[in-house]
Amino acid sequence: MNELDYNSIKRKIESQKCTEHNENPQFIKTSKGYEIKACCENFRSQLMKKAEKIIVDETQKAIEKMMKNIFK
Repeated sequence: MNELDYNSIKRKIESQKCTEHNENPQFIKTSKGYEIKACCENFRSQLMKKAEKIIVDETQKAIEKMMKNIFK
């Protein structure tokens, strides 16, 4: 299966700003998946939920692309 577009995920996550501290998070791809560093735990937990949704969308896109290529 194709790799997920972690650059796209990174851009979407790092473009967010904490409403309380006005800081951007850091998205880090690791060997086990990813990690999000944020200024506070509340903001980090919001970003984790958002990242899960983005990853589901990216996975769906990758599967659709793979299925399209199978039937060519």
